[in-house]
Amino acid sequence: MKENNTAAAAATTDFSAADLPEELKSRFRVEGVLGRGGMGTVFRAAHLGLDRVVALKLINPEIAANANIAQRFAREARLMAKL
Repeated sequence: MKENNTAAAAATTDFSAADLPEELKSRFRVEGVLGRGGMGTVFRAAHLGLDRVVALKLINPEIAANANIAQRFAREARLMAKL
């Protein structure tokens, strides 16, 4: 994912490991940020149950409120899971 350097984009994509939803904290250990973009932030994370490194993408909450974008994000996640 490509870094987006605009101030507005940075303000909406400024996630950290502390922002990980509680239901994910027991399954993943965030190891760093891989990239930030218009939809959200991609983290390098360890999947604790599978004992493997994964890319974990968190969608921006303001974007998730849009049903069309949320569906697109879900489609992308299903496609990536097949790889």
